[in-house]
Amino acid sequence: MIKYNGVNHLAMVTSDMDRTIRFWRDLLGMRLVVGLG
Repeated sequence: MIKYNGVNHLAMVTSDMDRTIRFWRDLLGMRLVVGLG
């Protein structure tokens, strides 16, 4: 089984970026390093 240490890069296309960021950051505990726009 592959053991994952983290996610290096994730690009998303969404109609509601603020909501998408809140989901990944607040619910899943991901860290936003750079945001464009």
